[in-house]
Amino acid sequence: MLLALLFLSLFLSLSSAYGDTTIQEEYCDVVIIGGSTASLAAALTAAQVAKDTQKDLKICFTDPTDWPGGQMTASGVSAIDFGRYNSKPENNPLNFRILLAHMHGNPGKCWVSVKCYEPNWLVSTWVMPHLEQHKNLNLFLKTVAIKAKRDQNGKITSITAVQRTPKEGVKEWDHLLSSTVGDWYNPDDSALFTKKVIEFKAPVFIEGTEFGDVLLTSQIGVRQGVETPFENSTTFDSTCGQACTVPYYISLDKYPPKQHVPPGSGVGAPFHWQHPSTVPGVPEYVYYYTYRRSHVPDYRDAHTYTLALGDIAQMNWGGGNDFDQGYLFESLEDAKRDVKEGKWTGGLNRVEMSGAEQRAYGSYHWYKAQTPSNWTNHVALNYTLPGTGTGLSKMPYLRGTRRGLYGVNNFVLTYDAFKPVHSRTYKGIHVGEHFHDTVALGDYNDDIHRLNASVCTTPKYTYQHKTTPYYIPFRALTHSEVPNLLLIGKTMSQTFHANAATRLHPSEWSSGVAGGVAAVLMRVHNLTTLELYNNITMLQQRLKMPDVQQPLQWTW
Repeated sequence: MLLALLFLSLFLSLSSAYGDTTIQEEYCDVVIIGGSTASLAAALTAAQVAKDTQKDLKICFTDPTDWPGGQMTASGVSAIDFGRYNSKPENNPLNFRILLAHMHGNPGKCWVSVKCYEPNWLVSTWVMPHLEQHKNLNLFLKTVAIKAKRDQNGKITSITAVQRTPKEGVKEWDHLLSSTVGDWYNPDDSALFTKKVIEFKAPVFIEGTEFGDVLLTSQIGVRQGVETPFENSTTFDSTCGQACTVPYYISLDKYPPKQHVPPGSGVGAPFHWQHPSTVPGVPEYVYYYTYRRSHVPDYRDAHTYTLALGDIAQMNWGGGNDFDQGYLFESLEDAKRDVKEGKWTGGLNRVEMSGAEQRAYGSYHWYKAQTPSNWTNHVALNYTLPGTGTGLSKMPYLRGTRRGLYGVNNFVLTYDAFKPVHSRTYKGIHVGEHFHDTVALGDYNDDIHRLNASVCTTPKYTYQHKTTPYYIPFRALTHSEVPNLLLIGKTMSQTFHANAATRLHPSEWSSGVAGGVAAVLMRVHNLTTLELYNNITMLQQRLKMPDVQQPLQWTW
């Protein structure tokens, strides 16, 4: 009788918050709320380090899609954006080098990168096998965070999430994201999904989402959009940020299938080539097709600037499917209100999300119309590489998101740490500011895709573009208000201008590696972020060990 009463009491306590929905409790040592490239790196690294530390730690990893990896996979940005120096293997951590080696050269024979590939292939042959080989890693796909609880010391004690399962006969990815993303965050069953509510409890949490779910639901200091009027300002234009893109893939098929591709729209600036072809004799339709080409039928015989039947290319370029007519996030004020009212759904402006999707379809038709008659009848929208029935990527390509307000000791990473300064050199090469708490490297120019001037204008200081190979400090991976939270990827405590350089694949991955190692050390030694910062050599030494091999200094 007593056991029955205890069970009834437990059931009522678990189901009270969400009506009749029973909450599944998951006790973990480290919880990574993911969705980004950085979160995949953190999950793989934390699981490996926990194993090698010979600690029986449970690592929990969520992703809103079924393709973990963020921009590398679900967002369809299947061309690694290297700078000049981080394309060298020695300047990347071990697990990223292993991933790159798996690609065997440049599979797509593209020219924007030395690594262009098929995202569906990467997920099935590398991402999922590597996640599944870690027995201490618990994977929760199609899962999003909706609520965070904190104690009197500011620590996060639990994060509540919704996991969805498509109902029988439902093909989730046949629906556009703008029409379904709100449903993802609703704990109630819907026409498309059955839902499970999970409460993750752990001593250490990592924010690695693409929408800043943990930052917002924790109700802590957040940056969104651009700092104005100066980079060190504490005021933001939260509806002025980076333009987004919804990538897609075009095939050159010998016998194209009959397709009904939605007409889309050309809302905003007319479609146009971002700039003329810079290769003599190569027309723009070839120049842009080979730009991010992901697949060639015979790699050995492929030439960079030639087309062949069987080619498949990723489309992601300014003047095409870049959407500059609206900001993808609702205002910070509206987002905070949603959280307070218990209505958090990712903080997306779904009207603008729909506009981005329609812009993508419109650009497909525009590109097809630019090809000469001998190619036009071979152009087709490819549905296999993005893994959807819509032909669009599962997630948008977000060049920025919500960011931590300040790290420990009120630190924020700024563009000043990256820009060329005459006195900052390492072995004869100009570098960024070298921090005593450096935990990762990065190398890319300040890459801002601006919204149309009719939407907003960014301050003058954002027009400084030059950067040097730079360093990412541990403080950027922390939040001053939450001693057991780590921020990785685009959610780091950094400015809009700094994020424009750190948001690319290799630096995102490296920040995730640092976060994964830090999380395990915090758990094993019962440390806060400030305590780990005060013992930073412990983290730096662990990052250098053979199972991680995270470089903290450049190799030229």
